[in-house]
Amino acid sequence: MKQFFGKIHVTIFNPIFISLVATVLVIFLLPFNFLKYKLTIVDGQRNNKDNKQLTIYDDLDNDGTSDLIFTYNNFVGTAAIGVYFYPKGNVEEWDLYGKFEFKGINYIFTGDFNYDEKKEIYAFTLSHDTVYLNCIWDFSKLKPGISDIFVSTVGQVNGKSDPCIISPQMDDQDGDGFKEIIFGIASGFSIYPRAIFSYNIEKNILLRSCETGHYSGHFLLSDINHDKKKEIIIGGYAPKNITDKIVAFHDSSNWGMVFDQQLKLIFPPKEFPGRTGGTIPFEFPSVNGIPRVFLLWHPPTTDRNGIMLYQLTPENKTIFIKQFSDFDRFEPGNRINQIGEPFLFRQKKDNVLVLPVSDEGFFLYNSSFQLIRKIPVQNQISDTRQLDIDMDGQEEIIIFDTFNNQLVVFRNDFKDPVAIDFILDSPEYFKVSLNKVKGSNPFIFISSVEHRCLLSYRKNPMYYSRWGAYGLIYLGILLFAFLIRKIQRVQLEKKYATEKKITELQMKIVRNQMDPHFTMNAINAVVDAISREKKEEARDNLLHFSKMYRSLVLSADKIKRSLHEELDFTENYLALEKFRFGNSFTYKIEVDPEVDKTWEVPKMVIQSPVENAVKHGLLKREPGGELFIRVYLNDNKLVLEITDNGIGREGSLKSEKSSTGKGIQIMEQFYELYYKITNIRVHSHITDLFDENGKPAGTKVIVWIPVTIG
Repeated sequence: MKQFFGKIHVTIFNPIFISLVATVLVIFLLPFNFLKYKLTIVDGQRNNKDNKQLTIYDDLDNDGTSDLIFTYNNFVGTAAIGVYFYPKGNVEEWDLYGKFEFKGINYIFTGDFNYDEKKEIYAFTLSHDTVYLNCIWDFSKLKPGISDIFVSTVGQVNGKSDPCIISPQMDDQDGDGFKEIIFGIASGFSIYPRAIFSYNIEKNILLRSCETGHYSGHFLLSDINHDKKKEIIIGGYAPKNITDKIVAFHDSSNWGMVFDQQLKLIFPPKEFPGRTGGTIPFEFPSVNGIPRVFLLWHPPTTDRNGIMLYQLTPENKTIFIKQFSDFDRFEPGNRINQIGEPFLFRQKKDNVLVLPVSDEGFFLYNSSFQLIRKIPVQNQISDTRQLDIDMDGQEEIIIFDTFNNQLVVFRNDFKDPVAIDFILDSPEYFKVSLNKVKGSNPFIFISSVEHRCLLSYRKNPMYYSRWGAYGLIYLGILLFAFLIRKIQRVQLEKKYATEKKITELQMKIVRNQMDPHFTMNAINAVVDAISREKKEEARDNLLHFSKMYRSLVLSADKIKRSLHEELDFTENYLALEKFRFGNSFTYKIEVDPEVDKTWEVPKMVIQSPVENAVKHGLLKREPGGELFIRVYLNDNKLVLEITDNGIGREGSLKSEKSSTGKGIQIMEQFYELYYKITNIRVHSHITDLFDENGKPAGTKVIVWIPVTIG
């Protein structure tokens, strides 16, 4: 048994083992950034919001490198579009009639209407109360391909108009081989024009839906009737700015509307009543791949019924599917969890519906709308976008947290998130595009009327080299441990060169019998804190351990130290023991003002009786142990009193039959050797304490050390 514990003792105090423990602690406590991916800001600037400056990237000429498109209102009072072509380096600019004075930033977009694999630039401008459409497709000419196409007049309230361009998209609606531009115009307080438009570029024909009064926030193109032509499904919001006396489809409710290719209503709109409610259309293929179209309705803030799901069928009927109850729509304080725009996620060759919920995370549903799993996130989800950032054929997921000003990027499987602090405007006021550079990974480009920023999303090289970094940390600590050991040996060899140092060698042997007690207690305390996953406690106890270890190393060749160092060493020991045994005792240290803490005292003159008091007295009694250390002067002698209310020496002998009193013997030898070297005689006395009934009530140890005053 002794051989077994001897091997354990050698292993624990071996520098290799100690360095391994220290390496684990360093890795655990220090914030190493070994994420698999890195998200960094490459460049960030402020835009001039007064002239509606906006910048986006897109590959217009299909050469594999994105071109820079910038828009602004110029000093002559008209809108302007410029393009910086990469990698050619030439810049072209066009002036347009009117200004960019819309709410939101959907007034500029790109598309390929004739399928020639080269994109055109489309822009809406506003002049007084009129909206115009412009198109630039021949970038070698200074004039737009089409310009000043009248779209609609805009109503005004109190002399002001606030039109907003809704979801501009392109689709070949009539099957003639050319795409039409499909868009909506909405206004906050005016009824005109709240309508959907379709412009045939090839035939120069503009179609317009009826005035609905409904505030359309976005729409979806999908083939509901399975006739290989896409219908227009409207989603929106109910601000209640237009009364129901003006129009049939007022904005005090949401309306499930579907328009055909001629912008005629396919069936009477379904009403979803209530102010502040909203509808979101989305497409979700069935198991056999046939597209299905749904409306997600979040009721008004006063309605606690939760999110409702409706399906739009080929028979032009709206069918209720289910009520989502998997997430908490309401939180304490009645703040509503907002539902973001759904999107699809590919999992094991099946499509999965993803619902972003602002304060909870992502909820994943199968094709039968059964919850598969929840992916919690720490951020508030204000908006999500899907982009193939690293061009691997799979789209990454970008979370915009406008509440905490953070941007988070997930892989396409919701793994390996990486976040960055980033100032964001409201989602409807910024565009996200990719700055593609041929032969390398693209950059993320985010632009609003106030900010623009270029971000890099790359694999973190440190992620794969972290094991090498861990190895270097271990090697550094191990070399440091061997260096300390070498220094100790050199110091001892010099110290023991004379006859006096032979006597100090005897002292060293006695002292080394005591050092393992301190070191073992320190390691036990730190390991205990780590096993309970208490990070702060691990850090505190590691600090106590390091102070004690440092004190031992720095005083390896000394037999005495200052009273301040002895008290500090003892207090670190007590802090570790108190934590180790669950605060089963308390301690107090009192030093009289006339005591000079720079006076030198024998090493461990306080710590050794304190250790005996803790191990053999306080820890053997019921909780409530008290230890009192008092230091004062009396007749040119420094007096050290260590008093405890433990079980006393008699009780300790009964409970520890194998105890030999070795600690007391060591201290007596220590005082004798100390006298031989310093010629200072140290006296000590132990007094047993008893209560009023004559039962053992603790122990008092008094040590007298002669000092020279003045």
